Amino acid sequence: MNKSVQPFKIGDRLVGPGAPAMVVAEVAQAHDGSLGTAHAFIDAAADSGADAIKFQTHIAAAESSALESFRIKFSPQDATRYDYWKRMEFTAEGWQSLADHARQRGLIFLSSPFSEEAVEMLEKIGMPAWKVASGEVNNPLLLERIIASGKPVLLSSGMSTLDELDQAVRPIQQHGLPLLIFQCTSKYPSMPENVGLNMLDTLRERYNTPVGLSDHSGKIFPGLAAAALGVDMIEVHITLSRRMFGPDVPVSLTPEELAQLVQGQRVTLAFERERQDHYGRLLAHVYLPDGRDAGEILLREGLAWAVAVPPNVGKLAVLLAAENEVRGTGRGVWGESVYAPTPAERLTTQDTGFRFIEGTIRRRAQRHNVIYLDLTPSVALLIPGKDWKKYFDVQGSTNVAGGRKPGATQGNPSALVGHRVVARGWLTESKGRLHLRVPHPAMLTWRD
Repeated sequence: MNKSVQPFKIGDRLVGPGAPAMVVAEVAQAHDGSLGTAHAFIDAAADSGADAIKFQTHIAAAESSALESFRIKFSPQDATRYDYWKRMEFTAEGWQSLADHARQRGLIFLSSPFSEEAVEMLEKIGMPAWKVASGEVNNPLLLERIIASGKPVLLSSGMSTLDELDQAVRPIQQHGLPLLIFQCTSKYPSMPENVGLNMLDTLRERYNTPVGLSDHSGKIFPGLAAAALGVDMIEVHITLSRRMFGPDVPVSLTPEELAQLVQGQRVTLAFERERQDHYGRLLAHVYLPDGRDAGEILLREGLAWAVAVPPNVGKLAVLLAAENEVRGTGRGVWGESVYAPTPAERLTTQDTGFRFIEGTIRRRAQRHNVIYLDLTPSVALLIPGKDWKKYFDVQGSTNVAGGRKPGATQGNPSALVGHRVVARGWLTESKGRLHLRVPHPAMLTWRD
C-alpha cells in the first residue's frame, strides 16, 4: 500500500481504523411488502444493538418488465418477478417514515437502490451512504448516478471478479469518494468454507480502503471471526422469526442472534484493546506529545484506569484501553491518576459498549436486589444490592486512584447522593435508559 487506510464517516459514525466494526442489519425484502412489518424490523434491529439498518429499494417499472419470469419460483402469490418487485414497493412517504423511525431509534438508515429512479427518490429522503448490491457492481449507469451524489459508497463483491471490482472502484476513487468494500459470497446460505475471510486483507491491500463482511451464512460465527480480524463493517440479514416467509430467512439471524453478534463483536474489541502481560496485568501504550510511541506501560491494579507512568518519560499523552480511544495527560510520576472519562450528561443511547464515565449521584433507589445510582434521569450505575457494603462501608479508605470513599455512606447507602463518582464497564440500553453495571468495587471510584 502507498498509504495507510483512512477512516471516513457515515453520518456521525466513524468507519475504518480506530473505530469498532459497524453492524448493519439487512432487511432486504423480508418485510414481504408490508410497511408495518418493515417498521417492526427497525425496532428489532435497534433493540438488538445494531448500528444501522438496511433495506432494498426496488421500483419494478425501472428495473424489470412483465415478461421477467422467476429464476427460482418461491412466491405463490406472484406470477412473475415483476409482480414480486411491484409488491415490494413502498411510496416515497413510506420510505420517509422508515428513515424517520430508524433515526429516532438511533440507527443509521440505508437502502440499496436498484435503479437510477430509486437513487433519485432515496436522495430526497437523505442517504448518508450508498450500498451497491453485488448484482449492480457492473451497472455503470447506476454507479455514475451514485458517484454524482458525492456520498460514501459501500460496494459488495459477491458477483464480481477482481478485474470487475477494479473497474467499479476506479471512478469512485478518482472522484475522491470514501469507499468500503464488502467481502461477500452470493451463495444462500454460505457454508463456512465459502465465506472467504481470507479476502479481507486482499481487498484492503488492493484498494487501500476499509473492508467489511456481508455474510449470508445465517450464523453469528463468520461475523465474530471477521471482528477478530479487524473488519470495519459487518452486514447480516435479519428475520423476526425462523418461521417467517421469504427467500432470505435461511441466511438470516433472529433478533436474539443479532444481539449475540453485537455483544460478541464488542467483547472481541475489548480483547484487542485490553492487552495484558504474562501476569495478567493490563497494558496501555504511552505516546509522547509529538506523537512518538514510547512503548507499553502497566495499568496499576485497582480502581478505574490508574496509570503508573515511568518518571523518566516526562509529560505524556496516554492512550487508555477503552472502546473508543481516550486521551489524558499525566506529569510522569508513579501513581499519578490519568482520567479521561465521559461525563454522564453527554451519553446517548448510541454510546453503548465499554465506557469510562463520570457523574454525580442524583438519586439512589433499590429494585430487584440491585441498587440504582442515578447520575442523570437516563443514566444509572447498577450494583448488586446484597453486596453494596463492599463498595461503600469503609470509612476514609483510600483507593488506588487517590480519591476517598465518603465516610458518611457507612451503613447508609442513601448518603451517596451528591457524591461525584467514576466508573468503568459495559454500558447497555433498556427502554431508553442507560445502565452501567458495576459488578466489582474495583470498577468504581470517587472524585470527592
